[in-house]
Amino acid sequence: TQLEESLWYQGPDSVDEYIGCFRELVFHLGYVDNANLVVKFNEGLNKSLQTTVVTTDQAPAFDNLEAWIEAVQRVADAREMSKKPVPHRPKPFTTIPRRLPPALPTRTFNYQAQLPIPVLNTSPEPPKIPDGPMPMDVDRTCSKASISNIVCRCCNKTGHIAKFCNTTFNIRSLTVEEKEELLYGLMADLDMTENSGAKPGSEEEIISEQEDFAKCDK
Repeated sequence: TQLEESLWYQGPDSVDEYIGCFRELVFHLGYVDNANLVVKFNEGLNKSLQTTVVTTDQAPAFDNLEAWIEAVQRVADAREMSKKPVPHRPKPFTTIPRRLPPALPTRTFNYQAQLPIPVLNTSPEPPKIPDGPMPMDVDRTCSKASISNIVCRCCNKTGHIAKFCNTTFNIRSLTVEEKEELLYGLMADLDMTENSGAKPGSEEEIISEQEDFAKCDK
């Protein structure tokens, strides 16, 4: 019938759908001639798919329906794979080789070398004796030698100083004015003794006092 005639063509159906319908139709009609079935199968395929299968290097035999069905499926699967978008492959990372810093020269230590061990001096150093006499010895020798040569400023005698002099009157300790007053007083006493007619013995006492004064003034 016309309905059966239209079932031999693929049309907009996929290859798998066309193969399924063709197998059912062959089963219901009871076709057994493989050569005639191959012709019907190729006539129902789309022209582009039919041409691709026929022009392959290993084309199946014209009396082997199963070989043609397998060949058509391989071509259809290859076309479907080509239509799928190619997955985006990430760009390979470009690794920049890192330059390591130059290695520092290694130092080698001689652990067997023995360092000198410092020796501590526990004994104290003896005191240094200076050459010649000590300062205190010089003072003592000088003081012993010079005591006998000391002259008193008060009595002009040696062996003691004016501080330890037994003389009560020290003319050197007087100022110039005191010495003038003393001189005037002595002269006034002298005039008084002369006017009063003193004895000759008193004159000798005045002379002796003047001599003592002269000695103390030296």
